Amino acid sequence: MNKMKKKMIALVLITMLLLTSCKDNNGAQSVAVNDVEPTATYDWMAGESMVSAKRMGITRQGVNNSDHTVAPNGVYFMCRTGNYNENGDDISYVLYVDYGSDTVIKLCGRPDCDHNNEDCNAYFENGCNIYYDEGYLYATGGAGDECVLYRMDKDGSNRVEIFDFSQFAKEQDADFAKCEMIDSGVCSIQIYRWKKTGNEFGGHSLEAESVNAYLYNIDGSMEKPKLRDSSGALYHCGEVFLALMEGAQNGGYNDYDFSLGDWDVKTDTITYLTDHPGIAGFYGKEYGYYFRDGALIQLNYETREEKKILETELDGKYNVSFFPDCWVLACRSYDGVDRNLYIYNWNYELVDTIELSYLNGLPADGALIAETAERLILTDAHETWIPKYYIEKSELGTGNAKIHKFSLPDF
Repeated sequence: MNKMKKKMIALVLITMLLLTSCKDNNGAQSVAVNDVEPTATYDWMAGESMVSAKRMGITRQGVNNSDHTVAPNGVYFMCRTGNYNENGDDISYVLYVDYGSDTVIKLCGRPDCDHNNEDCNAYFENGCNIYYDEGYLYATGGAGDECVLYRMDKDGSNRVEIFDFSQFAKEQDADFAKCEMIDSGVCSIQIYRWKKTGNEFGGHSLEAESVNAYLYNIDGSMEKPKLRDSSGALYHCGEVFLALMEGAQNGGYNDYDFSLGDWDVKTDTITYLTDHPGIAGFYGKEYGYYFRDGALIQLNYETREEKKILETELDGKYNVSFFPDCWVLACRSYDGVDRNLYIYNWNYELVDTIELSYLNGLPADGALIAETAERLILTDAHETWIPKYYIEKSELGTGNAKIHKFSLPDF
């Protein structure tokens, strides 16, 4: 008998109906949305997780290489297709998969649409970012150098323009804008100016020169973006919103001249955590964790001491991704020498090893693009980030875990 007892606490299909309505002084109807984090438990889970169970509304460590967002009902992806329109714009679509489903769809429910052209609700030119917040989706895109923030309903309908960052950039004597991240209800943008530079052949070329960084509340409550004082934000690590800071403040590590800090979005301030040790990982309030020379290392910020938490027999370059119920090791080498995902619980016990046999030139660590309470979601396309495969967490540790294939829409 399979002893796996999967318990979905959030009834995701019912969540969308849990709305409380009232009327304001003008008689208009307002809606309060009850967003519930889908969670699950499994027999293989053990130990105390250092990662918050929050998945919605934040950019997360380990899966921040793709534009996706976790919602109460499922997962949304902003994906390129590898195709371009007649103006040279990258054709993108918002894709969606329900929890428990093996079918990925384009986010358009119009019966009159063939979902294969610019009239489709899911279609974006140069689409970038996708973000769920309080019942709505937010995304950026636009033709040419345009960068516009849009809001949509969860089914992709009723798309409205919230703010035109391209026009704002021109008003600041810049040429274009780019949205770096939508997180915690805030859109972080950079504006750029084209700079003419000489080249070795005596001619000239253009390169983008950063002018300034700004923050904008996605609810449209700001008249215009405000200047951002902080350095670049990276991703969330539990209670920490990790940010990269130029310069080492405590002697540095291995001549790596950067620091890591905790970014407060509301005040736009960064609290120094530690000098960057020069390796990607998970960095919390007091400790950092990363994989080096076959071992999971804990870095104590106060003492600057490293401690080996777990030694393995793995040899080579690996990245580690941390999640609420597990953590995953994956090789970051392009030579394909190790195509496995090594999945551990929080007792630092190896739960399962899954071979990504489908990989062709993509390193194993680049295959993992999203994580939910029930799945690890994978791709084989590092340029488009289309979700193509998944691993069911309920199968881990049973001897029956395997790679499942999504049914995909026509591109």
